[in-house]
This record gives sequence, C-alpha cells and structure tokens, in this order.
Amino acid sequence: MKNISRKRLLTTTVLAALAATVTVGSVAGTTAPSTANVPIGQSSSVTTAISAFPTIPATQTATSTSGTFRDICPTFSGPQGTTLGTNNITLTQTGFLSSANPARFTETVLVPSDIIKRARDLGLSQFFYYRGFSFSVGGTDTACVTLNITSSAAASLGISGEILSFDNGSSVRILPRNNAIHAQAELGYNGTGLLQAVWEIAEPATTSGTPIYRPLLQVREYLTLGDAKILKSPPLPSGTIGLHLVRLRVIDPIVPFTTPVIRYFVAEGRVGKELPPDPVGVTSPVPFALFAPDTLFAWENHKGARAYQLEVYRTDRNPATELPDLGGGDRTPKPSDVAAALRQAPVTGMLVPGNQTTTTLSLNARQRLIPGRAYLWRVLAISEDGTVIGQSPMREMRTP
Repeated sequence: MKNISRKRLLTTTVLAALAATVTVGSVAGTTAPSTANVPIGQSSSVTTAISAFPTIPATQTATSTSGTFRDICPTFSGPQGTTLGTNNITLTQTGFLSSANPARFTETVLVPSDIIKRARDLGLSQFFYYRGFSFSVGGTDTACVTLNITSSAAASLGISGEILSFDNGSSVRILPRNNAIHAQAELGYNGTGLLQAVWEIAEPATTSGTPIYRPLLQVREYLTLGDAKILKSPPLPSGTIGLHLVRLRVIDPIVPFTTPVIRYFVAEGRVGKELPPDPVGVTSPVPFALFAPDTLFAWENHKGARAYQLEVYRTDRNPATELPDLGGGDRTPKPSDVAAALRQAPVTGMLVPGNQTTTTLSLNARQRLIPGRAYLWRVLAISEDGTVIGQSPMREMRTP
C-alpha cells in the first residue's frame, strides 16, 4: 500500500509540474528579420513577420493590443525596461493555433525619428520593438525586433512616401487620342537597397466599375544614399476614348502607405477648347542651368501658334549650397515644386511673335529675379484667337 501511495503521489507531482510548464510556454515568439537598421535623424519603416506560439493547442484567438519601443526586450514576468514609444495598432488572429501552427502576422511599423533620438540620448546603440501576445484559452508569448541605430548610409531601404503626377505636374489630364503623355513618381526614401516596383494602368474597359490593372513596365533599381528619387513612366496608351488610371505600385520594400492613383481622360475635341494644350518641346537652357543675362530660351515651333509666352515662376527653395547641373538629359523638377509654383502667378516672362522660337529675358524682366533662388519656367503657344494651344513641361533654372 505504501508503494502504491508513493507512486500516486509521484504521478500527481509530475502532472502538476507539467501543468505549470504549459502555462509558462516552451516556445518563444519569433520575428523575421529579427534585426533592422534605423537611421539617426529621420523616421524609418520596418517590416517584419511575427510568429506567436500558444502553450495549449486549440481553436483560439491570439491578440496583441499594441507594440512598444523599449530599451530591452522584456518578457511578461521579467523586467519591462523603459518605454520609448507606443504603436497603438492591435494584431489579432483566430483559428486552430499550436506550436506547429502559430499565429502569424506581417507588420510594417513606422519608427519615428524622435524615438530613435530618445534611444540615442539614453546612450543606446540599439533598442527593441516589442509585442506581447495573449491567447484566449490561456498562455502568453512575446516577440521582439532589434533596431540598430545607424547612419543613413548603413540603413536598409525604406520608402516613406510617393507623389504621383503627370509630366506637367498635374494629377488629372484630358487629352486627344494618340497624344503622347507620361507620368512620374517622386519617391521619398532612406537607406540603401533594391527598389522593385511596377507601372500599371487600368483602361476604359474596367474603369467604369472595379479597375483591373495591367503592367506597363517593371522597375528594378538600386537606390543609394539620398532622400528622393524621380521615376518616369513609359508612354501611356491614349488610343481608346475614356477614363484611364495610372499608378506606380512599390513591391519591395513594403510601404506604409496606400499606392496613389492619377487619372487621365482621352476624348475627342479641339485642342485648347474642349481639350487641353498640346506639349511644346524646349531645347534651351538645359535643366537646372545657372541663369545669366545672355541665357537663351529656345523651343520647338508649334503649328498654329501666333505668339509664344515665356513664363518664369519662383520657388521657395534656396539652392545656394547646390552646384548647377551643366549637362543635358531628361531632368524634371519635383512634382511638389511644380504644384506649388503653379499656385501663384509668374514673377516675370516674355511675349514674342509666333515666327520666333528663341528669346532672352529683357533687362526689365531680369530685374524681377532674386539672386540665389531656384525658378521654374515654361513656354505657352498661343493661337490667333488667344487660346493656349501648346504648353511645355516645367524646367528649373537657378540665379547666381
């Protein structure tokens, strides 16, 4: 009897120990990648795949009510460390969850620059993004991503924003059939790495309902140290009358924003009347040229033009520390600069007859320019009845 009682007591003790082990859990949460670089002085986005493991296999719900930035990677029962910031986004998943089938989440989190600075001020070279998970049938799990504080050059590529426009700076165009048109995207980024994206278009057959996009051009480009990149689309189709939607969809890295979309409508009509002006090609001065009194503005002849209007717009940028670009090439101003310039009237310009396709700025026109500034300029072609029938894209120049 004594031996049987001892065996029962031993069995009860083992079962109690196993039950205690189940509540603690034996598998720690994982992240992939488990580390990421964040540059000092700027916000950065980090994407990671999180696996949270339950202690009891069952149909249940895994929940994390928020993520926190901390100076250590804590556990539920251990030291919690200093909280540097909070991401109040809830992650939740319901299903049959076990150690072989954990709750899985892909999260893109923005690491604000002030949190990186706060960690650096504490003397840290790294800090942690932490998630704690609870399971509805019992048990908890934790997961962390190690964030290494680095220079911008050492950080992995992150896309912070996208401004999409047509080559004239607008987000909406109306044009005749078979008219040349391009879009351009200005990407804000930090770090270095391979950008993968695709230009896509939805054509009139689907834009009246749910748009169906088809690819136009794949983009694979390695971005090095910088903060902005302008990408130009291939020629956009304009043979079909109706609404077209255009977008540049970033595939990798994952972005923390909704892909912007711009639209253009192909229609029948008269240019400058029912339809916007045709494009006018310009040849001089080169983009980002340094202005001088003898700077020659030159453009291509436009059919039907009885006069040309040269318009010069001021920007808010001071490029005193930048070197002028004296080379040629297809260089365009930032869409945000164009949009801001067009919200105000030109500061100066020239009006010349339709048989003239070059001009310099007169003394009176030059006196309206301020030294050490960036300006945008364009040429308008005007018909005999005063209609604007042609318009060049904006180019940038700088005053010494």
